[in-house]
Amino acid sequence: MKQFIVLAAVLPLLLVFVVWFSEEQSFGLKTAAVDDAVYTAREMAKQDGCFSPRVINWLKKELCRKIKGLKAEDIVIDPQTDMGTVYRAGTGRGDGLIYYRICVQIDPPRAGLALLGAGKNEKKSWYVVEGFTPSEKLP
Repeated sequence: MKQFIVLAAVLPLLLVFVVWFSEEQSFGLKTAAVDDAVYTAREMAKQDGCFSPRVINWLKKELCRKIKGLKAEDIVIDPQTDMGTVYRAGTGRGDGLIYYRICVQIDPPRAGLALLGAGKNEKKSWYVVEGFTPSEKLP
């Protein structure tokens, strides 16, 4: 009987780890989808010489399609992202690097904490992809 009482007390705590693992896997899939979409958009931006409205619209649609529940308002393109044409290096017009910074609001894994009554009032976290890519656009 003593073992049953201990099991009844400890089992819910152990279930938190199972739920946490599944949430962590889901979060990993979401971040991988963001990385994949931003990589493709970056390759498109290389061809255009910047993050043009066409590339940004494609990126937002792709992320909303891949991540269930994500809205276009949850995707922020940093104002410092190069949206004006950057020409290829060696053409005498700058270094030829396109800067980008894309921020996506994703729910962090906290299902295990929610089972314990914690983490319910926390806000979404930002997943940020930032970097440079060389432009392939010729003048």
